[in-house]
Amino acid sequence: AGKTMMLQNIAQSITANHPEVYLIVLLIDERPEEVTEMSRSVRGEVVSSTFDEPATRHVQVADMVIEKAKRLVEHKRDVVILLDSITRLARAYNTVAPASGKVLTGGVDASALQRPKRYFRLGTQYWREGGSLT
Repeated sequence: AGKTMMLQNIAQSITANHPEVYLIVLLIDERPEEVTEMSRSVRGEVVSSTFDEPATRHVQVADMVIEKAKRLVEHKRDVVILLDSITRLARAYNTVAPASGKVLTGGVDASALQRPKRYFRLGTQYWREGGSLT
């Protein structure tokens, strides 16, 4: 509950101090109660996949959020994505990714980490005449 409260406080601070920002809270492999609580307490878009859904759905939801954020930035919007949790997202990618044959410590396939890394890379890309993505 402490992590959820912290994420809610961050989201509320962003919308209060920067109302022009398009906020997306992405909850992956989350409990339905947490999704409901976040939706009620945040003035941004809450996109989620719950723990009872398959890994393919977690990946689909995450990919959809990335693409939506890119389109918003192309239309000169400033976008912030708050992700909970990148660990659960990496596990989902590990489940659905084809095996590369190189397994890292903890049983994670090396190729599975490439897609979650996109979230970090997106924030560093130069968006020509567009908005920003954080």
